[in-house]
Amino acid sequence: MKRGIFYDRNQMVTIPGELWLPIPDSVVPGIKPYYYISTKGRVWSAKSGEGMLRSISLSRRGYPSVTLARNDHTTVRILVHRIEMIVFNWIPGCENLEVNHIDG
Repeated sequence: MKRGIFYDRNQMVTIPGELWLPIPDSVVPGIKPYYYISTKGRVWSAKSGEGMLRSISLSRRGYPSVTLARNDHTTVRILVHRIEMIVFNWIPGCENLEVNHIDG
């Protein structure tokens, strides 16, 4: 039996209570301007007219990460929780802070 919310990667389906904001250049210098992150940790690429959800994979330490393109045609992998911290909990200078997970 399937549970949860299922969606097509090529359609932005918003989960109730989900907010989408653009990922700024301050997250990764030189990042392309068409990426968005949601409060649910999903990353959307609006590169083409339709856009699509980016695949989230696990880092070596088990944290969700995503690969994003830069303007110089290189790519960079970044941890999703780091993007969320910078986009949704912005504090000047937070780019240099460490995100500390306190898991019970």
